Amino acid sequence: MEITTKSKQSINLIPESEREKSLTSKFFPLIICFVIILATLLVYVALLLLNIGSEKSLADTKSQIETASAAWQKYEPIASSVKAIISKKASYDQGVLKYSGFDQKLDTIRADIPDGIEYSTMLVSLDGKATVSGKASDPKIIYQYYNGLLAKNNYSAVNLTSVSKDSSLIYNFSLNFTVAGNK
Repeated sequence: MEITTKSKQSINLIPESEREKSLTSKFFPLIICFVIILATLLVYVALLLLNIGSEKSLADTKSQIETASAAWQKYEPIASSVKAIISKKASYDQGVLKYSGFDQKLDTIRADIPDGIEYSTMLVSLDGKATVSGKASDPKIIYQYYNGLLAKNNYSAVNLTSVSKDSSLIYNFSLNFTVAGNK
């Protein structure tokens, strides 16, 4: 036996309220870590949901673009036809400008052909120079036509180049002249 025996009793020198504070202060870093992990998890879930939403929106946009592209592909042959028509119209417009007034020159020539004359050939250039070959049953009609062209202001440089009679009593002739008018 020992000489002195001590009784084992616990002596609490920290009051009860401070002991509770001490437990709270022990778990405080753990609570802070838990809150940080929870906040990080919430941010991660929010970003994941945002990413899923944006991917769905991107997929929807791609689908709409493909649908619209397919719809426009239906009109590609029409667009090609329109381009061809526009090109042909431009060519036509150039021709109209080039031959502007040419139809008036032909109308002038046609209006002055007397009855009894039949044209075999008629060559008319853009500047109005014409060479006409034809036939008639009477030489008087040919000379009447020639004198009529000389008398009109619509014609210049009128020249009767030939008159001949064939075996069937038909008179062939050739005339050169310039038709006045718009080019």
